[in-house]
Amino acid sequence: MLVIHRSKKIDALVKLFEAYCNNLTKSIGEIDIKDQALWYNSNSDIAYFNFLSLIGVSVNFLEVSSLLEKAKASKVPFIAMAHNSLIDIKQLLSQELSYKGNLHGLHFNLRYDLMQYDAHPAAKVIEVKTAEQYYEWVDIFSHAYDLNREQVEKAYNSALAEDSQLILHIMQVYQKTVACSLSVKDGEKVLLLWDTVLPMYRRQGLGSMMILQRLFDFQEQGVKDVFSLGFYSSYDLARSVGFKHLVTLPFYRYDPPIADEE
Repeated sequence: MLVIHRSKKIDALVKLFEAYCNNLTKSIGEIDIKDQALWYNSNSDIAYFNFLSLIGVSVNFLEVSSLLEKAKASKVPFIAMAHNSLIDIKQLLSQELSYKGNLHGLHFNLRYDLMQYDAHPAAKVIEVKTAEQYYEWVDIFSHAYDLNREQVEKAYNSALAEDSQLILHIMQVYQKTVACSLSVKDGEKVLLLWDTVLPMYRRQGLGSMMILQRLFDFQEQGVKDVFSLGFYSSYDLARSVGFKHLVTLPFYRYDPPIADEE
């Protein structure tokens, strides 16, 4: 029974990540989905905007090989993540790409009462609704991940559309924007991504507040299950507010070879 429940949760995580990539295509790029494997190409040179996602437990080796060749032929840097149990897939990726560590998928059951927290007296979590708020979100995101601002703005501008499944938040302290986050909502399920706080404002409880405030809001909207994907720091933060570990995802990166100079 426990295995079945875990499998269903992983299936839900797969669908949420597909929704994330599908929404990105409304701004830039294209997507190729094969069962529980997908390749999203933003056509940009930012590796974190090009994904080979193999999160599911029933990924087909031949389909993955096909998507991998397609991704390499695109001649853009990209990241790949695979379910930890997919031994043959991990061997394939490790032969072609550079291993960079582990991502972690987590789950939070919103059917129960949430833990209470002491909010920072001067901090406020704001859902992005206006162009001005969106530009502030882009500024924080670009600064935090050292990315080109124009490319970030172009990648996520579909989030302002009424039918978008992407929900952006910023956090302000004394009316200064210091943090940002992205959520993907699909019915009664939500995926949290890209939670970040500017370095000089960390270790003040702002990250926990940003997550918990969104959980309270989503609970009021009828959301039942919340998922998260993150590296070590965001993994520890999510665990500290009650998220449970769901899956480990070895994480790889591909950089196209530099063309020989003529």
